[in-house]
Amino acid sequence: MTLRLEQVLKQFPQSGFTLGPLDLELKTASCLALFGKNGAGKTTLFQIMTGHMAADGGVIEIFGQRMNPSSFELKKRIGYLPQHLELPRWVSAYDLLTYAMKLYQFDNIDARRKAVLERWDAGYYANKPLGACSYGMQKRVGLALATLHDPELLILDEPFSGLDLFHIRTLEDLIAERTASQMTIVSTHVASHVAKLCDRAIIVTQGRLEEIGAWNSAGFMERLDLMEEQFFPKQQRKSP
Repeated sequence: MTLRLEQVLKQFPQSGFTLGPLDLELKTASCLALFGKNGAGKTTLFQIMTGHMAADGGVIEIFGQRMNPSSFELKKRIGYLPQHLELPRWVSAYDLLTYAMKLYQFDNIDARRKAVLERWDAGYYANKPLGACSYGMQKRVGLALATLHDPELLILDEPFSGLDLFHIRTLEDLIAERTASQMTIVSTHVASHVAKLCDRAIIVTQGRLEEIGAWNSAGFMERLDLMEEQFFPKQQRKSP
């Protein structure tokens, strides 16, 4: 396995919320969806996976290495788009991408920057302060930052919100491309994206994980039904 969680636990005594203990294994060449109600623990889990937050217990192992907040070399192999994206408002996309590429010590920065700006249709706004750009434009810059180093593991928290139809297709194409050889984990409330793109789906409920069975053999509409059943069990559904 290239990603392994074993008995991962995070407690929040003030609110009484507990995430875990969680067990999860993920191989390369896969796309996993995490979905569930707001406050279920998805974002907290992503922060722990990416080393932005320390767990209270358990093991997070990625590519055979333990993840913790000081795992700087391991973090370079991961791309992460947080749900609440906070980019510096006074900096342009051009300067922000240039800075990130220098941190990664990339060669051919000009060509790389041009390619990533073109992919996310951000060239026209590249030299404007991000504070003067729309939410959707800022989201595309966040996606550019998360993917510019072609990470082995890409974690996307609500990546489709704020995107128009054109850029939703760009993101869908990227995720589909990655599934052949890399790992992607997506959290979204849009069921159609999960059914279309992901070869595994896990619902997060009150800090616990429950994988949906029969997902791989199900078609698109069947997957939608499986997800609906998780939120609205048959006995709770209203008759037409």
